[in-house]
Amino acid sequence: MLAEPAIDRAALRSALDAAYGVSGELTFIPLGWGSVCYRLGNAHFVKLWVEAERAVDARIRFPLVKQLHDAGFPVPHTVPTSSGELSITIPDGVVALFPLLPGKSPDSWSVPLLHQLGHLLARLHAVTPTIALPREDFAVPHQPQRERLLRLQDVVRRLPEQMVLCHGDLHSGNLLVDDSGQLSVLDWEGVRWAPPESELALLLQAAQPVSGYALQHVLEVYPADVPLHLDLFAFFLLRRYVADYSARAGRLDQSGLTAADEAEAREGMVTWGSAQWEALERTLDLVRDALRMRG
Repeated sequence: MLAEPAIDRAALRSALDAAYGVSGELTFIPLGWGSVCYRLGNAHFVKLWVEAERAVDARIRFPLVKQLHDAGFPVPHTVPTSSGELSITIPDGVVALFPLLPGKSPDSWSVPLLHQLGHLLARLHAVTPTIALPREDFAVPHQPQRERLLRLQDVVRRLPEQMVLCHGDLHSGNLLVDDSGQLSVLDWEGVRWAPPESELALLLQAAQPVSGYALQHVLEVYPADVPLHLDLFAFFLLRRYVADYSARAGRLDQSGLTAADEAEAREGMVTWGSAQWEALERTLDLVRDALRMRG
């Protein structure tokens, strides 16, 4: 979350000490929308889910993240408690502890880094999870964008089904690159079965005008025998634009916002919503070019 809700930090620190045997200063980190994030000392990262539904979504995926970590994926696995649990419950919500990974979100994308990302996606999309996961159902969250989404929904649901293991929110903010140039992947609460296009479309998630640079270089190393469909790119891009617009519109309904908060939300509705869907055809031209270069 971008603003820290009313959390009993003393109770949170006490619970972490009792369950994990760790202590240190809790520093709030303003990140994302779904959880409250803290740095704990110099070695750990803490996530607190205050909404029950989001907590359930996160907990069912924890074993998969451990599976990926054990298989060599660079992911922040949940640290087990002294009794072997992957999370704890406190009055404020559900808490999980993670190792604090080195690195920062990439400022720019070199070709070797994009190739590394392409190889990582190829490995991820070939994994068979050991737990049951939600499947992409192509549900859509504003007229006329909603009407177009529904038309695309009808088209993509008639395509041959190709579901692979997908992270679900693989933008640069969920990637870390360390001093040696190695990527790590954060925030696995959205992992699910979905078409690979849902993941690859996020490589075009940037303020307009976007570039096809990242998608082209990832596809240079992504398996050429995996069929990719333009209509699926269109669906996932447009659905993301509508969802981002809606999230910021919903934020305007929250109480206690400052003038700066409101201005940020309104600006985001344009930058990540309306400006994106107005440029959708140009963005799809970039997808066409990348698919054509792929062969």
